[in-house]
Amino acid sequence: MLNDISERQRLPEFVDQIAASSKAYATVKQMATTQSVLALSAAALGPIVSWACPACKAWAALYALCILLFDIIFLEPTIKQKQELGARIQEAFDTDLFRIPWNSFLCDPRPDPETIHNLATKFKKTETTDRLLDWYPLSASELPIEYGRLVCQRANMRWDSTLRRGYFTLYVVLIFFMVIIAPAVSLYLKWDADRIVVSVLMPLLPAALKLFREGRKHQDSASASEKSKSILEKIWHRGLTETVPQEEFLEASRRLQDTVFERRKSSPTVPQRVYMWFRDEYETDMRIGSEKMVLDAKNRLGINT
Repeated sequence: MLNDISERQRLPEFVDQIAASSKAYATVKQMATTQSVLALSAAALGPIVSWACPACKAWAALYALCILLFDIIFLEPTIKQKQELGARIQEAFDTDLFRIPWNSFLCDPRPDPETIHNLATKFKKTETTDRLLDWYPLSASELPIEYGRLVCQRANMRWDSTLRRGYFTLYVVLIFFMVIIAPAVSLYLKWDADRIVVSVLMPLLPAALKLFREGRKHQDSASASEKSKSILEKIWHRGLTETVPQEEFLEASRRLQDTVFERRKSSPTVPQRVYMWFRDEYETDMRIGSEKMVLDAKNRLGINT
């Protein structure tokens, strides 16, 4: 073992950081679910009301407008605040674990220990911390710290891009159904233009806008992770083919960590059930990819396997 990443990530203070960030993100996911339920309810209510009570169609359109305003004024700012907190806590975990400096210009002050303790305690009331152990590949500790950091950072980027590309497909299907199928059914039923606009298009607007925004964010996040991974792999290749000072490795990891923080802070969350569906498969892929990196590095650097 040439660095202590695998050991230290199991220490209580590190597990508490991950538990706290997970709790903050769980709140974000719950509020995002509320957003989706409200938007979809507005989308469904319009056609139903128009069919059951044509005289009430204006009220359905008003409900959709209220949902849109509630989302913009209350839900979205609250989600942003909680997500930034989760990102800062996870950034504290990474920087402490990887022994890289905190970027106060980008990340603001470090999260207070009281905040971390409070959120971690709430997490432990409903879940065990078993799934939070070994957050990064154990094989990363078989290399010097400057290489082990890159193994962990690449695993993070690969996981994120793969998860979001898969989830983006769901958004495409939902948007297609809402934008194409619903108006097509309205035309089939021979509704006039006024009824289609008020009873279908207006109620669909909040849900369609939300799905479009969230889908684009997932796609952009996946692209950002893939771009960062490509930069990391160039640095990795240099480290295996020429002598690179440790200070340069450290600076590169800090710059890469900046991209990870920005993505965590601004990207939409993935529902917990979706995350858990893919977790085992992605963990296997992450382990295999990391072990391949470690083996290549050992062979190039002359480290006994």
